[in-house]
Amino acid sequence: MASPHPIATLPKSGRFSLPPVMMGTACEGCGALPAADILAETLGSKMAVLCPASCAATFSLSYTGMAWQVPFVHWIFESAPAAATGLRRAYDARGLKDVHVVCFAGDSGTADIGFQALSGAASRNENILYICYDNEVAMNTQGQATSTSTALARTPTTPTGASALRKDVARIMAAHGVPYVATAAVSHPEDYRRKLRRAARVTGFRYLQVLTPCPIAWGYPHADTIEQKKCQLVWRSQARGRPTLLT
Repeated sequence: MASPHPIATLPKSGRFSLPPVMMGTACEGCGALPAADILAETLGSKMAVLCPASCAATFSLSYTGMAWQVPFVHWIFESAPAAATGLRRAYDARGLKDVHVVCFAGDSGTADIGFQALSGAASRNENILYICYDNEVAMNTQGQATSTSTALARTPTTPTGASALRKDVARIMAAHGVPYVATAAVSHPEDYRRKLRRAARVTGFRYLQVLTPCPIAWGYPHADTIEQKKCQLVWRSQARGRPTLLT
């Protein structure tokens, strides 16, 4: 049953919106929706978005509608950063150097299937902004564990708990020596906006990992996405003895 109150994750900026035909393409309470909405609001019209196969690809584009109010490319899982590199070159060749080329990808397309292309783009210091919206599970394909799933996370492919440690992609990107790496969470929108604005001022490869809870995978009420993420950040900071979000 739909919530009697407006879900806090529904797009609000007007630069990213779900056309009526696409209203059923995003789950109620989806954490990736505000991540996309705030991105569109903050960077505005001077942006082109490339999205590999993922939940976001599903709610971004349909046969008769598009959620983004900027140029949008739906790409394959494995090579979004390579495609974004080509798009960057195309804009530069036309003299449109002020357009931000943005990859908006899920954790599976980032840390697993697309990792080689991500590492290559980072090593070359390509002038693109890569945003990983991270729900710590592959929900586009019914919830398999990914490299960003937390240890002991129960998923359809790890019913007794994930045995591998979580891959810290942000620190791996930092090890590439790229000019900007940060983490954020949709529960803290002003922090996310600040980091987007800072990334927009940087030239070269920029990586931003945004925690975007999934109510279906994580098993909480759809209306509680924002509060759920706040609780998770407090718990993780206490467990690690250091801040969860990187600046």
